[in-house]
Order: sequence, then structure tokens, then C-alpha cells
Amino acid sequence: MWRRAYGQRHGMLVASEPRGAGLLRQSGWSSAIIERRMTIKSDLHALIDELDEANARETLEFVKARLHLDPNVSASYIAECEAAHAEAHAPEAVLLPHDAVRTWLQAWGTPDEAAADHDIERLEQHLAAEARAPAGE
Repeated sequence: MWRRAYGQRHGMLVASEPRGAGLLRQSGWSSAIIERRMTIKSDLHALIDELDEANARETLEFVKARLHLDPNVSASYIAECEAAHAEAHAPEAVLLPHDAVRTWLQAWGTPDEAAADHDIERLEQHLAAEARAPAGE
């Protein structure tokens, strides 16, 4: 049985160890007995307690959206993923800087999306041309 106590940490409800857990540890018993009482939901709660408010909200939205996803993956999705993997690992693939990709991703669904698409395509073309140019030019 887990006791719950209000903790200072993040102002959230914090689970404390069951009564006698310290005695079990002192007597040489493994903490595995205690850990078996934890559930996946308890693990999720513990992880969420470690997040700041903004990340907790984002995580909550992700979990809510996950509930509505079809658990069956279509063959076309698998084919698209395999094609993307092959393209990314092709010898002529261009590695884009992380910040450029992040800026492009953050523009999705905004009025700046078309401009971001244009910018990243131009950067990709520039980096590809640089890679094809002989060394020393």
C-alpha cells in the first residue's frame, strides 16, 4: 500500500515508499519486492512529475493524440518509411544542420511554412553543390 503525501517538488502529489520499506532494506531484502507494486501508470506519473509545466502539457497532448491512432500500420506507411530511410542513407544524401531542420519543422502549419520550405530546399541545394565541388575550389 502506497502512502501519498504532498511534496515540495513541483507542487505535485508525490508517492512515498510503503511503510516498512526501510526496514526491508535494512534487513537485506531486495527492493524488488517494493518495485513490483509499481505499475506502468505509476512510472508515467513519476516521469511526468519530473517535467516542467510546458513539457508536461506537451506530453499530455501526445498521450491524448496517441489514444486516437490506429494501432495497425498500413503497408504504404511502411514503404514510405523504408524509402525515407534509403534516401537518408544514400551516398549522395546531404546532411542538414540541426538548427535549419528545427526551424523548418517549427514552421509547419504556420504562415511561414512556404518560406521555410523554400529556405531549406535552397540550403540543401547549396550543400549538395558544395559536396560535389572538387576539394580546394
